[in-house]
Amino acid sequence: MSAGKAPNGIEVVEATFRATSRGRAIRDTSGREAWERYSDVRRADGSVAGRAVDMRDGSRILEAAPANGEVVAASHIVKPKDGAPLLFRVEDGVQTVRDASGNPLLRSEWTNNGPVRLPVSRPAAISGHQLQDVEQAGAVLYNWLSTSNSSERRACLAFRAVKYRPGRFSANMVYAGSVSREEVDAACRRLRQVQRLTDEATREAGDPLRYRRPSEFGTAVHVRLRRKVDALSDPDLKAELSLSKTLDEALLRPGSIRIDVVEDSGIGPICVYDIKTGRRGLTSKRVREFARRLSLRSRGRVIIISEIRPYE
Repeated sequence: MSAGKAPNGIEVVEATFRATSRGRAIRDTSGREAWERYSDVRRADGSVAGRAVDMRDGSRILEAAPANGEVVAASHIVKPKDGAPLLFRVEDGVQTVRDASGNPLLRSEWTNNGPVRLPVSRPAAISGHQLQDVEQAGAVLYNWLSTSNSSERRACLAFRAVKYRPGRFSANMVYAGSVSREEVDAACRRLRQVQRLTDEATREAGDPLRYRRPSEFGTAVHVRLRRKVDALSDPDLKAELSLSKTLDEALLRPGSIRIDVVEDSGIGPICVYDIKTGRRGLTSKRVREFARRLSLRSRGRVIIISEIRPYE
């Protein structure tokens, strides 16, 4: 390792994985998951070293488990299909994103008001390509962590909308990781309510096997959920059509609707509840769509995306 290299850099994590044995690969035979296959890896003493993941979009993730005595909560090397590898590491509640040379690109901490950016220890100019790499890698990591959402923990992706040329927006990443349900609740107070409404809409949509295609079942759930949110007449909670379609158009064209429920009290973070009935992952293009749609409303505030699935 060269002088000045961060001791917890990508090379260190990759060296740990090279010294392990890989177990049998688990494959997604349905073709509907954001991941294609993964395998657990173990150290020589038999302890779990982590997991190697191949995402369906061609990205790869090395998920490292902390060794005995480590206080690291999570460590992931994310290698997007078209971007540079980055290390996402959470230690003492602070997430640091480093490039392949160990240089810190982003530091942030989750608070009761959502994530906040922290100064990096070695400030350096970050290029536009590096910002795009962080955005892309953050979306890949979010997709993987969302598969492990539970009643205790939830994956979140947070960013600020940035206009970098006329009509074009980028998502300036603030945080991509898994946090406790209580921490998400503190920042996004309507999470449990939106989950309950989504569950109700799913029950009312009936048996998915009644529908010709999964997309038609998804439309049935989304239409019912939109009606439930609209019926609340709550100015802080709105159901928004992603593709600028009217509800009538959606009803006439099954499978064409996709909604997000947006919580915005005018202060603090904007919380986007990304409603999913299938297993499509969140793409960088989709994140930039959020940035474009919410840019005027956000006025520089953090936007937090959290995935909502029925009965999760």
